Amino acid sequence: MALIGRLLGGLRSRSASRARVAAVETAASAAEALSAHYVAAQRAMGVGDLPGAIVPLRAILAAAGASPEVHCNLGVALRAAGEPDEAAYHLREAARLRPTLAAAWYNLGLLEFERARYAEAEHAYRQAIAAEPAVDAWQHSLLCLLNYAPGHGRREVFQAHRAWARRFAAPRRAHAARARPREAARLRVGYVSADFRGHSVAFFIGPVLAHHDRSRFEVFCYDNWAQPDDTTARLRGLVEHWRPVHALDDDALERQILDDRIDVLVDLSGHTLGHRLPVFARKPAPVQATWLGYPQTTGLDAVDYRITDHHMDPAGETEAYGTERLWRLPECGFCFVPPEDAPLSRRPPSAAGGALTFGSLNQYFKVSDAAVAIWARILAAVPGSSLRVLADHADRPPAAAAVRARFAAHGIAPERIDVRGRTDLAGFFGQLAQIDIALDPFPYNGGTTTHQCLWSGVPVVTLAGNSAMSRCGVTILAAVGLPELVATSAAEYVAAAARLAEDPARLTTLRAGLRDRYRASPLYAAERFTRRLEEAYDAMWREYCDRARAGG
Repeated sequence: MALIGRLLGGLRSRSASRARVAAVETAASAAEALSAHYVAAQRAMGVGDLPGAIVPLRAILAAAGASPEVHCNLGVALRAAGEPDEAAYHLREAARLRPTLAAAWYNLGLLEFERARYAEAEHAYRQAIAAEPAVDAWQHSLLCLLNYAPGHGRREVFQAHRAWARRFAAPRRAHAARARPREAARLRVGYVSADFRGHSVAFFIGPVLAHHDRSRFEVFCYDNWAQPDDTTARLRGLVEHWRPVHALDDDALERQILDDRIDVLVDLSGHTLGHRLPVFARKPAPVQATWLGYPQTTGLDAVDYRITDHHMDPAGETEAYGTERLWRLPECGFCFVPPEDAPLSRRPPSAAGGALTFGSLNQYFKVSDAAVAIWARILAAVPGSSLRVLADHADRPPAAAAVRARFAAHGIAPERIDVRGRTDLAGFFGQLAQIDIALDPFPYNGGTTTHQCLWSGVPVVTLAGNSAMSRCGVTILAAVGLPELVATSAAEYVAAAARLAEDPARLTTLRAGLRDRYRASPLYAAERFTRRLEEAYDAMWREYCDRARAGG
């Protein structure tokens, strides 16, 4: 918005030099109007009402002419209002007018990623990095994107994470290992996350916090989110020490962790929004691990372990693509306790005589072009079937049309693609009740959504990949005893989905027992899982103690 002020100043200066009083008054009136639009736009954006800034920003462009900053801000506002095509136009126009305006490129990258246009998003992120290479945020968005974008091998993705660590997370100082292992009765475990709130990570960490053995473990949570909610309050009541750290810089957070004398520090974010990886790079705790929020390497030598299981990371297949040592938990690498009051559909909707409905209720940015191509093959193999997909702003015709166009390119009629908007949790479960079979996206599998599908009685078919994030479905389906729904090739994926769709008796039997399967699985055994996790922390600590005693 800074340029708008300069435009106003220039307009007032020019109007003051005009000879005729009427012209001066007209120019002054225009300047006042422009100033009012500027104030209105600034006020709306300042309180987070981005759609409310659209009208004054349009007025500023009309009155003052092309401005890269105004185009950029208008693009951001239109994105928030669910107008992606127009938002993209203004962001590209901002970048055209000023190719070094990193904010325009970055916001264009965010927009294209939301539309699952990975190549376009990657180009935009790289342009933002080229314009402002010292801004860390651009780098994290690119690293996250590389896990979705085709054409990037595991070695390349690993090297990109290592390059980030060398550039942005070189430790300011490395803390010397404690000369003697601590002798306190309880091991001090600290969890660092921005997702102790209404976020999918809360479904996974909540049961662990509730079941930690307080006689053996003293638990600290470092909450890096500025707006706590009801979930935050619930989680806060489960632990002894809650540290709001969003306002702390890296130095202050490092000092807090050192003062708390944390033994095992666990990152729950990876490179996602609100992480504190530069603090982990300083090694404030003798043992450090990453878990849950980002099933990928951090790139940091200072993070000792990545917690996983043998389904997500089969022995000998992924060790070379991370800086951390893989610590495989028995059975599965996480637990998940869905809402007990979630509705259960024990009969497939198609049993009432309707057509069969496939569905993907995952975030739309997980719907890769490769997934669209295979899902189109499944629809072709099951005549009369349809596919339900969730997308942001699906109530707007252009958004829904864009989703259908991706399938139309593979010969699927638009009416077979049912595009619905995202909703609250109750609405989400209502959507699930109308789906016969769920299709897991790839290469980045579903997580929370897959658990919720199974809990609601909806079977899920997945395609196993070669990385932890493309094998989450393998872990979940193995845990509930359904390995036959795991495919290892595109052809197997199509065949498995079509086979289940064409066998209504099997589908009905499977759905009737899915919640019972889930309840009996290790996914649901939160207390047992927490004991296994605590055993891992104990073993990590013993390894550290052995090294410390040996002087290593």
